[in-house]
Amino acid sequence: MDINKLSLTILLLLAWLCGVLVTAWSSRLITIREITLVLILFTITVITVFARHSKAAALTAFLNHHTRDIMDKQLADLKEAHRKRISSLKDEFAQLSQSMQRTINRLQHDYRRLNIEYDFMIDTYQDTQRTIQELEDRIVYLEGLRSRNTATERTPFSAPASRVQFSDPPRRGPAGSRGPATPSPLSQVATADLGWT
Repeated sequence: MDINKLSLTILLLLAWLCGVLVTAWSSRLITIREITLVLILFTITVITVFARHSKAAALTAFLNHHTRDIMDKQLADLKEAHRKRISSLKDEFAQLSQSMQRTINRLQHDYRRLNIEYDFMIDTYQDTQRTIQELEDRIVYLEGLRSRNTATERTPFSAPASRVQFSDPPRRGPAGSRGPATPSPLSQVATADLGWT
């Protein structure tokens, strides 16, 4: 138990006062009642000083004894708080990672869809251009045929007059007279068709 200088001084003064009082009582200068009062005051002062110092020493000893436990408890609390914080950060990171992955997958899907639509539009455009070119070529070809047909229609289909020869029709004899029997042209055609002689 530690005693400071003020407490030691008070105790020494009280001890000296007690010695003086005992000496005065021995020489019959004071009564027993006064000595009793001084002794009671001295006892109360000594008990107060020792109780205060013993309380401070007990508190110091208690704190020194339990400081390790308190520090361990605080360290355990800090570790638990740190673990909870790390766990919450990991969960948040996992959620953000999943959200970003879903966003990336959606964007990749949209990109592939746009590429497919772009390729389809390019193919459609090329097919349309090819069809238009074929139609233009066909129109040019048909216009060429039309111009040639128009030139053909302008040329006459009949032969020249010098080359046209018609056979003379058969002549009849005078009315009422019959010459030698000659077959009519109509009967010749029928005979030729039937194979008669």
